[in-house]
Amino acid sequence: MKKVLKFAGWRVELDSLQIFPNDPGAGCPALVVSPDGLTGTYWCVVDTGEIDCGTEEVPPTVQRWLSRIEDEVNEFVEIHSGNGEPDLASERCDYEA
Repeated sequence: MKKVLKFAGWRVELDSLQIFPNDPGAGCPALVVSPDGLTGTYWCVVDTGEIDCGTEEVPPTVQRWLSRIEDEVNEFVEIHSGNGEPDLASERCDYEA
């Protein structure tokens, strides 16, 4: 299952196929995508306030939005953690915008 949350040109792509219960560090079930197509995992972006491995700062309004949707993101991952199947076609965390 996929779900996209949007705010001011930014989006968070939630993808249950990227959830691996036996290997929680694998996959990217919650990916933040900037209007310019820069990406970062949701939790990394929330923790650092940066995207694309720290090359860009996330605007404060977007940081507040990401904080507001944290429960929804965590709930999505928790609900689907028993249903995720590996996406064998892509083991990378970058998606095309």
